[in-house]
Amino acid sequence: MKAVGKTLCLLLIAALASSCATPALWEATDPDEFVPVPQDEIDEADLKNEGVEYYRDEEEGVFYVEKGFPARFRDYALRIVLTPVTGAIDSALILALAGAVLAAGYSPEGDTGARERYLAYREAEERKKAYFEENRKKEEMNRPLPLRISP
Repeated sequence: MKAVGKTLCLLLIAALASSCATPALWEATDPDEFVPVPQDEIDEADLKNEGVEYYRDEEEGVFYVEKGFPARFRDYALRIVLTPVTGAIDSALILALAGAVLAAGYSPEGDTGARERYLAYREAEERKKAYFEENRKKEEMNRPLPLRISP
């Protein structure tokens, strides 16, 4: 039973580590993310005139500009279309891993002691059955016969 617990623990850790396609998709298609634009490519006055939200990073020398409608629409569309696909990929990885771990843990080749334990169990059951059968016969022989009185 301890092996099953360890197997399930390892399975859970592996499943959590392997199921990363959906979160990666959602990070890559974040519609609220600000896009870095180098300061030498755009003027702050242009950003103010367009009315887009932005902030300046003097250390990096970039403006972080909010995504426009086409980019946001693309991100939402990709999420809607690809999330079921990545969910299926994540699930398939988890199920394949679970099947491999369980198959290795419960096959006769994976657990060489299982056959010996089964045979020992059967032998103990046969001895118990023989013991009770022997005691039943002894009790029958030692049981007093019913007393019959003839008229």
